[in-house]
Parts: sequence; C-alpha cells; structure tokens
Amino acid sequence: MENKEPEVSYLKSIMLPLLSHPEGLEVHKSIDDRGVYLVVRVSQDDMGRVIGKQGQTAQSIRNLIRQFGGVYQKSISIKIEEPIGSTRFRNEESEPSSSI
Repeated sequence: MENKEPEVSYLKSIMLPLLSHPEGLEVHKSIDDRGVYLVVRVSQDDMGRVIGKQGQTAQSIRNLIRQFGGVYQKSISIKIEEPIGSTRFRNEESEPSSSI
C-alpha cells in the first residue's frame, strides 16, 4: 500500500529523534495553490531542540523538506507553531528600553 502523505512521514522521521516527548509531535498537512503546507506542533519542552541555536536546526529541517519536495516536484513549506501557554517574549517586548 502506497503512503499518501510521504512528506508527513518524512518530516516525522526527521523530528522524532530530536524530541524528548515524541508523543507531543503533531503534523497537520494542507494543500493550496502554492503547494504543500505542513504545520508542526511539539511540546513546550521540545521547542528549543526543534529550533536550535539561532534557528539552525529549524532551518536544517526546512532545507531537508525542501529537498524532499524536489524529488516529488512539490513545493513544501513548514510552520513550527508555538505551544499553547508559551512564555516566549516577542522581539518588541524583549528589547531593552533606552533610559539615557
């Protein structure tokens, strides 16, 4: 039987070894006129592992998926959603105010 969602399976195979809580991995797929869109959710504890230092791990995952899409002649995009209850600061909130 042929896998109807090879990009989801491939993405999961890349991400599962990175996670402390693999049961928290969710991948939702949608297709529009621009290609395949994958939305990834992981547990809050695993966000740092998925993003990596300065976003290097996330960028590597995106590069691998883009290459995989090339094999199937598809454009594949990934969005990594912040977990519910995340306390990460937004850039404009975390910038120090100048008091000079």
